[in-house]
Formats: sequence, structure tokens, C-alpha cells
Amino acid sequence: MVNILGYHENDPVKSYGESKISSIFYYIVMVGCGGNGGYAVQRIAKMMNAFSGVSSFLMLADPDTVEEKNLLRQPFIGTDIGKKKADVLAKRYGGSYGLKIGSYSDTYIESVEQLESLFSHTDYLKTRDKHLQKVLIGAVDNDFSRKIMNDFFQKSDDLIYIDAGIEGVFLPRGNREPDEWTDEERQEHIESGYSGQVVVGVKKKGSVILPPLDEVYPINAKDAIPPSHSCGIEPYQPQRMISNENAALQISTVMNELFASDNILVHVVNFNSRTGNCRPTYVEDVIPGQEATIDSVYSGGEGEELSDKVEGADDELDAELVEFREDVKEPAAADGESEVRTLELELEPVDLALIENLYKVSDLSDSSKPEVYDAIVKYADETLNVNLLEWRCHNLQVSIVDRDGKTYLVATDIPKTEESGIPA
Repeated sequence: MVNILGYHENDPVKSYGESKISSIFYYIVMVGCGGNGGYAVQRIAKMMNAFSGVSSFLMLADPDTVEEKNLLRQPFIGTDIGKKKADVLAKRYGGSYGLKIGSYSDTYIESVEQLESLFSHTDYLKTRDKHLQKVLIGAVDNDFSRKIMNDFFQKSDDLIYIDAGIEGVFLPRGNREPDEWTDEERQEHIESGYSGQVVVGVKKKGSVILPPLDEVYPINAKDAIPPSHSCGIEPYQPQRMISNENAALQISTVMNELFASDNILVHVVNFNSRTGNCRPTYVEDVIPGQEATIDSVYSGGEGEELSDKVEGADDELDAELVEFREDVKEPAAADGESEVRTLELELEPVDLALIENLYKVSDLSDSSKPEVYDAIVKYADETLNVNLLEWRCHNLQVSIVDRDGKTYLVATDIPKTEESGIPA
């Protein structure tokens, strides 16, 4: 975990009679108040009220107005139509819980300077024996805005940056009616729109403690259009309400732990709202002042760093896989018979997290998908130093299998025979 207060216990205090920083003041700016952000505001405001002993302030930023179509999956009602989303939510939840929630709805946030201004509410800068902790929550659906927030993270010396993103629902090209879709298009529409992720970046005293979104899922903002210019240009891609709510829940989970203990327990959360699956990537204890590396963030447990883990795996694999390698490279037996050769390698949670984060796949259960197959093979080759493709002499199949409470990478070399249906 990352303990935020631990980074400031020795900071000089601003109040006479106080010997050290004793608590955190959470100054939260949320950019985006639609599907993900709207539901997150509900939960965060309720927590701000419940955690009465925790000092906090919430600023909402979104110039969009409520439209009738928003009533289907966003937390608005009919009388909100035509009003600014940020203003509506600030007034509604600030009034309901007796909180001071600010709103900015004049323009879209399209510069680092605009973000800086949102963190400059003078009433909340005099915190005396408290450390003012800036928390930026990105709940937007475009890479241009994410790039601005990432730039703000890089420029800042002290920031918690939480970004939520979800998959859009697939719509076939051509504005065709559903009864004109192909079976494949209809199936893709049904299955899409459920996956998403939340990434928590942390920077303390100029050092990156947890890498931000762009270092986990690179932001493609090269040709991104500013949201103020994108209306009618970028194709409309709807989202599912259940995915919006799931993203908001994951944001709220991070905020709840900050309010409760000043800790951050997870770096990345991948979820699927259709299956209910949620896969968190936890972070190890980080010593205040220590800059994170890939080894220190993704630990093998009990002080074992990833590099040590991989080196140990190399030695073990060299011993266990020699026979497998020799078998694979040998020609078929003289009598024409072939055996199915199988390798099972036990994986740890860190392996699964790295496969997903390094190769940008969110569901490893279906290795029939080319991207999943490639990710598993590349991880075995590039990280575990086990080149499965070199061993292949017939038809290599790979998968991630859960069995008896453990997870295995299973590689199977299936002979090409008429009986197997694989051409010889």
C-alpha cells in the first residue's frame, strides 16, 4: 500500500503549537460529470458526509448540459434538462449532505493551466496542521482530455490521479436498423460495452510512486480532437449504465480507503460488468520518499522483486523444461505415432497483472482470441525467457487455467494428424 500521510509526517507545520502534520485535507477535482462521473459524485459526496472527521472539498468540472437522452443512464431527472451537469450535481449533493461542493461549467478543461486554476480555491488552501492533498479524478470519454490530465500529473510535484475508462458499445457502420445487422454484428453489439478499468497514479515530492494512466494504457492523443470541437465529428458510441456504475464504484473504492486510512491499496483495477469479474493489481508497501520502479510496484511478495522472481524462474525452467524442449525438437517417432506434449507453469497474481498491463489485454480466459494468445506467448518469451514458439513443431496451443486454487500457463503441442483434424 501507499500511505499518503507517511510522506508528510516530518513536514514543517503552519500552526503554532503543532509539532507535525497530523492529517490530510483532500482537495478533489473531478473532470467529467456524465455517466462515470455522475455516479461517482453520488458516492463520494455520501462518503464526505459519512467521514465527518476527514477534511475534504470537491470541485466538479463539466460544461455539458443535461439532455433527454442522458436520463436513460446518467443520474439526472427531467427537471435537470437544459442545465449544466456540474452545477446540477454540485447543488443537489452539496445541499443534500450540507457540503461545500464547487462547480465549473463555463468551458471544457483543455489546458494544464485550467486544471491548476481548479485547485486554487483560496478558502481551502489554509490547512494549518493538515497536508493539502490534491486528487484529480478523470471521468471523461476522450483521449484529448486524458492527455491534459496526464500532462498535469507530469508537471505536478504532489498529486493523486485517478482515471476511469470503459468500453463503448459496438454499433455497426452505416446507421442501419438492428434488423439489418448481420448475426456477427448483433453478437458483437450484445457482448460489447462491459469492460473497463481504473488506474491510480501517485506522485509525491516530485517522485512517481505509482505510474499514471499513460504508462499503463498509453494515451493515443496524436489526432485527438478537443471536446469543444468534437461535436458531430467523432462517431457516437453509447455506453452501458452498468459499466458507468461499475467504474464509479471502483473510483469510490479508492476514495473510501483514502478517507478511512489515507492509504492506496490498488494501482489498476480491470472489470467486466457483464460477468461481474474484477481483477485488481495491488501495490506493495512503498517507503515514503522511495521512487517506484516496475520491480517495486509489482512485487512477487515477501520482499521478492520481479527481477529476482524472473531470474529464479529462469533457473527452475532451465531444469524442468530441458526434456520438453528436446522432445519438441525431435522428429516424429519412426512408427509414425506422436504424443501430445504439455507444459504447465504455475503463475502468480503478479504474472497475470503484468500480462494484462504490458500487452493491453483485459480477459485472459479466452486464448482463442489472437491478442490473448500473443500476449501469453510474448510474456513467456520476453519475461520468463521461455520461447514457446521455438519449441513448436506441430500446433502450439496456450491458455491460462485455474485449478485447485492455483493458476497455470498451459502450453500444449498437438500433433498434426488426420485423427486430430489438423493437417499433417
